[in-house]
Amino acid sequence: MQYGGLQSDFDNLRAQLDEELEGSSALKSQLQKSQAEYQTLKSKYDKDVSARADELDELRFVSSSCRKVKFDSQFESILEYLQFYRSI
Repeated sequence: MQYGGLQSDFDNLRAQLDEELEGSSALKSQLQKSQAEYQTLKSKYDKDVSARADELDELRFVSSSCRKVKFDSQFESILEYLQFYRSI
């Protein structure tokens, strides 16, 4: 009789262990999928950030160049103005 009770306890524990192992396996699989998705999103984000940084650098260069051209133009106008009034 005692052996029957131990066998039943053992069977119950074995079933519980099997269920927990299956759950653990499912969680590991879900974790691996989440990690892969994270890597994909991180890679995409890093590429987007890099592209935006390049665009920003280009815009800064263009802006700087435009300011220089505007300044040069204004400077030339002032020089022409001064030369004109010196010649008078």
